[in-house]
Amino acid sequence: MADREAWVEALLDTLYRVASDPDMWEELIDALPESALDGQGLAGDLRRGVEIAERTAPRDTGGPPRPRARVRLDAKLTVRAANDGAVALCGLDPTGRPLPLADDDSEHAVRQALARLARSEAAVVMFRLRGVEGPLVGRLTSDPSGASLSFGPTAIDEAAIRSLGLTPAEARLVAALGDADGLKDAARRIGVSVNTARNQLASVFEKLGVRRQADLARLVTEVAALERPATVDEDPWPRRRAITLRDGRRLAYRVYGDEHGARTVLTFHDGLGSSLLPLETGPAAHRLGLRVIAAERPGYGGSAPLRPYSLEAVAEDMEQLCAATGAETPILVSLLSGAAPMLATAARLGSRASRIVILSGRPPREPTDAGANPLLRFRASMVRHPRLTQAAFAILRTRMSPQAAKRMLDRAGRSSPGDRAFLAANPETPAFLSRATSEALESAGAGPAAELALAGADPTFHLADVTAPLSVFHGAEDRLSPLEDLRAYLGNRPYELTVFPDIGQLMAFRHWTGILAEL
Repeated sequence: MADREAWVEALLDTLYRVASDPDMWEELIDALPESALDGQGLAGDLRRGVEIAERTAPRDTGGPPRPRARVRLDAKLTVRAANDGAVALCGLDPTGRPLPLADDDSEHAVRQALARLARSEAAVVMFRLRGVEGPLVGRLTSDPSGASLSFGPTAIDEAAIRSLGLTPAEARLVAALGDADGLKDAARRIGVSVNTARNQLASVFEKLGVRRQADLARLVTEVAALERPATVDEDPWPRRRAITLRDGRRLAYRVYGDEHGARTVLTFHDGLGSSLLPLETGPAAHRLGLRVIAAERPGYGGSAPLRPYSLEAVAEDMEQLCAATGAETPILVSLLSGAAPMLATAARLGSRASRIVILSGRPPREPTDAGANPLLRFRASMVRHPRLTQAAFAILRTRMSPQAAKRMLDRAGRSSPGDRAFLAANPETPAFLSRATSEALESAGAGPAAELALAGADPTFHLADVTAPLSVFHGAEDRLSPLEDLRAYLGNRPYELTVFPDIGQLMAFRHWTGILAEL
């Protein structure tokens, strides 16, 4: 068992290495075991672990890097446990000694991050340790036995810094400051004079509203993993709202269109989506007299996690949202893997659901034929290895950007000429999907991971309890959500089917306003 745990830990560390080179993801998919870790064939699993490490090791080094450091801390910042990575990196050991923070700013940053754990699943922090060169970026998580800090050397991502509204030159300076020994060293690294660097830093301070480099480091660390949110005045999407559920949890949502519309549409986002809907939703809904409520399921975006997670519990949350917003007979619309929670909600609402619509529906089960598509194969691997999902989503959260979203869409669209043509004509789509994915993972991926873990599990709700008329819309070129899988899942449940030619996974984007008009 200890060897098995070590194998899984090594695989998690491999995932973090892959994050530095997204092009290696297909290598990781190919190397993952075909079946779940079930306690059998340990020798083969360990050999496969070595294969994964070899195939995904950074190509410019002689081998895999040191394990990521992990320590357990108490409220006084005393180290109570440390893994081999922590010992190798900075000599930490579980002797009850304080975490050797290099300065007061670092201690303040770690204490502030610990305080944030009371309000979130995790917190990110930048700090320095005595005897370790350069800054460290860590992730704090908590459980009943205390707080765990996972960390390692890192370089601040220049592209992410630019998303804060800085010029390219200012972003280069901030990135260099992340691992330089002061402003003079940073100026030398990027090839500018100290006076130029000083002027650029003053501009950065003014733009970001900070006064010290330590404050700048903390700010960049907190927001660099996400796209820069627009200000209230410039953000074209509606502001998030929230209700407090009966058990005290928060459920977030956005409202589009006519606040007093005669008909209410309740939408269910994809497994890596949020309450963001295409920008044309608001104007189209106004014209059609629709009030569109886009909810964020538990553990997504601004909604608190749900434990234990089940489709039936999600349906109960949605029922409370309908009651709080006066949605007496809503139309339910789902996208991709939002189909299962939508159907569970329809079963709970019964006759109160006036109509249900599935867009590019993806059943809550492993695809019958992942084939050569890397994204389908990766999803199937995550279903088989649920312990890896949290790490995978942590990577995705830190690496997500419009450029990364475009790469993913390009790969997904290999089998769909229609999708490729749509992306060429609508270059803003990757930025939209990047922001929606970043929002989905705000709660450390708790919701997406929980839903993925349900894949293959038999729900306790019955499709026979879904009484509202059902419509299915699908793209003829969709290979990521095979229509055959959805048909098998729906069984004998009657439904009206519309298949759009010359489009695949992006069917809902191309035909969104037309679908709204048919509701």
